[in-house]
Amino acid sequence: MLCKFTLTALLLTAAAVCNLSRGAQPPVSEPVRLHFERAQTAMREGRLADAEREFHEVVRLDPKRPEGYANLGTLAYAQGRYHDAAQWFAQAVRLNPSLGDAEALLGMSQARMGRAEEGRRSLEKSWGRIRDKELRINVGTELIRIDQQQNRWEKASDVLRDLAATSANDPRVLYLSYRVYSELAAHAVAVLTRDAPDSAEMHRILAQAAGMQNDIPGAIAEYRKALQVDPHALGIHYQLGQAILASSQTDTARQEAKKEFEAELSANPADADAELGLAEVDSREGNTDAAAQHCRRSLQLRPDFADAHLAFAKLLSANGKDGEALMHLKEAERLDPDNEAAHYRLAQAYRASGKEHEADQELETVKKLRQSHLAPRPINEPQ
Repeated sequence: MLCKFTLTALLLTAAAVCNLSRGAQPPVSEPVRLHFERAQTAMREGRLADAEREFHEVVRLDPKRPEGYANLGTLAYAQGRYHDAAQWFAQAVRLNPSLGDAEALLGMSQARMGRAEEGRRSLEKSWGRIRDKELRINVGTELIRIDQQQNRWEKASDVLRDLAATSANDPRVLYLSYRVYSELAAHAVAVLTRDAPDSAEMHRILAQAAGMQNDIPGAIAEYRKALQVDPHALGIHYQLGQAILASSQTDTARQEAKKEFEAELSANPADADAELGLAEVDSREGNTDAAAQHCRRSLQLRPDFADAHLAFAKLLSANGKDGEALMHLKEAERLDPDNEAAHYRLAQAYRASGKEHEADQELETVKKLRQSHLAPRPINEPQ
């Protein structure tokens, strides 16, 4: 049976043949039309050999019409006969270079035959003209596979960006994203290790790696080394402040973290993350008014900051401003639909206001998100 994308990528149905007769090509004869119709019926019923015979008749009766060759190529490709498929698709493209899907499948056939560079040229020529979404994903996957084999990760990332523009949530595209960006990251680390092992950037990477392994003291040490190398690098003071807060709940730790957040804002007054970090410190110390001011400032700097909306909602709710808090919770959920905390706190707010049905819906969403095994996400908000 034909695989999904080749079924949807069939280049001409019998109805389309009728339409072509009104265009630049010569009119379709009645025998050719009948063979097309029989071929399409055979394909729908899974009788591939019969379909192939009918398309051979199309080619015999009308050898200058490219669609017969393209459909023969599609049938051969679907059955793994890539050499035959390449010949048919090449003939279709020679007769009509505008058949983007045919050229795409020509490239796929060439790649399957081990002719990677030739396949890549055909795939690249067709890339902007592919009509079918499934075929586009398959062609993008093939282009990225060729680039991976030749360590051309930048080219692979260009293809991936094009794919993500139309199919960002497709599981295949998400896997490609993971694969490509993991390789790019690994390559960057390897080059940094070789060429700049004591750079601030290398220490930041080591700090983040330590944090992922719950080695908070190690992360703090690496962030301090990064600041020794480059005291003015943006973002490091904030990251160090967050690590300090994660390491201890003492007053000393809070004051150290506060100094780091203030240092970040001194270097970059428009840093919404640092404002939210100060809100967290003030909230832990019971300075709720100051915390609310920092939340407002954070949202002024970045209105689409979901974590700041969550943090502000918590402070508003504690002060009895449930209506305003609900507004910020809804906005946080809209901005970050996969944020469990947003759904959970929205459920709590609905429950408190007697909206049991809405609360149950939010809790069901929380359950689904947890079952999806999404990676844990830090929430920079007052505790």
